[in-house]
Amino acid sequence: MRIFYIDESYDKKVYSLCGVIVTAKSYGKINRDFNKFLKKTCNLNEDDELKGDWLFNGRFNFKGLSLDERSEKIIKVAHFLAASTITKFIYTYICDYIDKVEAHLKLLELLISEAARITSKIKSSSTTKQLLAIFDQIDGTTEQNIYLELASRKKEIIKKYDKSCAFIDYGYSGISKYSRFLQIADFVAYFLRNYISTPFESNLFIKEADERKIQMLKNFKRIISKKLLMKLCKK
Repeated sequence: MRIFYIDESYDKKVYSLCGVIVTAKSYGKINRDFNKFLKKTCNLNEDDELKGDWLFNGRFNFKGLSLDERSEKIIKVAHFLAASTITKFIYTYICDYIDKVEAHLKLLELLISEAARITSKIKSSSTTKQLLAIFDQIDGTTEQNIYLELASRKKEIIKKYDKSCAFIDYGYSGISKYSRFLQIADFVAYFLRNYISTPFESNLFIKEADERKIQMLKNFKRIISKKLLMKLCKK
């Protein structure tokens, strides 16, 4: 069985979803190793949350660290993820979106389709072709209303792919604070979305970003590229 962790990241320009596929067999070891790694590299305890935004911008646990120090940690995390037995990072995004709910649903269908395609090609028993989807919980009153709509419609999206990939139930809602793999989905989604949104060159309207940030983002994408499936969703 494979577990598919899904989280979103968005700004005013780009809306994106990232799915992390991991086998149930390798889940425990990756989780234990990652906790040890985060304690050594980022001084995060097992119950401390890893968030890309905090590390990228020097907030909370990473307050007081220089950009170079934060970039070094980000790249170390990328190397860990690339070397792990995580099966795949599936990242989908849409630019200049209008409606957040519709963007999420459109990307979710693309994400589920790719996960089902990958899982269906496994040359093994039918039980290994089972996929359990875990979605991050959305907070806030407005966000809760969005989530209720997503919850009712994501079942139909997932059900479409039952013939090629046997989904267990239709997905569960997790809480990223207590799930390292939802945190990984958030982490990868955050830095790939920044990779897309960050101006690498100046033009009449915007100034290029700090060269150190540009290089960090390019290195992050390059390091995880062997496990990465990245797809632009057309409008």
